[in-house]
Amino acid sequence: MERDRIHKILTNEFEDAKRQMNIVSQRFNEVVRDVPSGLPHPDGTLVISNAGRELAEARAKVASAIDRLHAFITHGIVPEEMQDLE
Repeated sequence: MERDRIHKILTNEFEDAKRQMNIVSQRFNEVVRDVPSGLPHPDGTLVISNAGRELAEARAKVASAIDRLHAFITHGIVPEEMQDLE
């Protein structure tokens, strides 16, 4: 059944986003830990800022994947790019 296939795709999308967020979160924590005094030098500020932005983007992807999966499970809403699978 195609609905099962859509569910699997959306579940995989969520799992992939969650895995990626965990990787990015670990990197962010490592970057912050590398600042010994808690006060980063100017380049360190940029590195922390970039890592924080990357983490925020990863979290947004997880939130989007959750929303898409929830909408499908709860309301039967198929994402637009998957409507040809029905």
